[in-house]
Formats: sequence, C-alpha cells, structure tokens
Amino acid sequence: MKHTWKRFAATVLALLVTAGSLTAPGTLLTASAHSGRTDSGGGHHDYKNASGLGSYHYHHGYPAHLHENGVCPYDTPQEPVPAPALPTPVPLPAVPAQPPVQTAEPAAESAVNYAAVYDAAYYAAANPDAAAVYGTDETLLFQHFLTVGMAEGRQGNAVFNVWAYREANPDLAAVFGDNLAQYYIFYCMNNGVS
Repeated sequence: MKHTWKRFAATVLALLVTAGSLTAPGTLLTASAHSGRTDSGGGHHDYKNASGLGSYHYHHGYPAHLHENGVCPYDTPQEPVPAPALPTPVPLPAVPAQPPVQTAEPAAESAVNYAAVYDAAYYAAANPDAAAVYGTDETLLFQHFLTVGMAEGRQGNAVFNVWAYREANPDLAAVFGDNLAQYYIFYCMNNGVS
C-alpha cells in the first residue's frame, strides 16, 4: 500500500508540473532524451547505438548530438560558409555568319574548267560540313572546293578521286608532291571538259 501511494503521488505531481508548464503563457517545452542517467559531462552511453551517433552522445535539451573536440554545436554560433566564387567566363571570339568569299580566282586557275572534277550537288552531299555552313549556295560551295576541298583531297564529283589519280600517276607525284590542288588542275586541263 505504501508503494502504491508513492507511485500515485509521483504520477499526480508529474501531471501537475506538465499541465502547469503547458498552460503558462510563452512557455515552450521541448525535450529530447533517452531513458537513463547522464554523467557529469551531460552525456550518456548508448551501447545499442539507437541514436546512430555511436556509443556516447549528448542531448541537454537538443536533439541527440556529439560534442566535436569538446565543443557543443548548439553553444557556438555557426558561421555561414561563403559560396565558392564562380570563375569569370571567358568570352568566345565572334564567329562570322558566313565565311568570306574570295572574289577573284588565282590567275593559274582562271582558265581551268572544273566540270571534270566538280559537281555542286555531289560536293554538298559528300561534304555535310560544308553543306551545313553554305547550304545549297553553288557559288559558296564552289569557293569552298577551290580553297579547302582541293587542298584536303575532297572528292568533288562521282568520277574523279585525287588519291587514286595520284597513286596511278607516280610521274605527277614526283612533280606535285603533296600539293593536291595541282592534281585537280592538271586533270582538268588534260582530261577535262572544254
């Protein structure tokens, strides 16, 4: 009977304290803890690691936490971490909408009829990089063939292949070497259409 009375008195007292603290104006009651006693440092053992923080951690009115290097994170104000500075973007050079068109052909090429080695529709289909820039503009495609295509050995029509022509004519290779445009011109002047 004596023990029952003590339990009843403790329960009533706990209810009164709780009710009093909840009804007092401006009172905020927050509690986070495990059952068990704390040691002289304010922490307690958690051998089953129920908190996920290890076998020893703190509460003292806050969520479960550790004291890194003996310092409570709730006792010291946290400095905001500045955002890293972004690198300054480097401006890209302006790209012209259309590459410059050469208005005059070199004197050696002015008398050459390139019909034997060049067809605009074939060149555009075989060279999608040039077609992407110049579209179907025959003048610009022809300028590309003269200034870039021949120097790189690009095929300008279905008939003439500069690499095969060079291989089949070692006498020309001895004269022209790696100057591929000369093979196109020589072929046009000797086997081409007049």
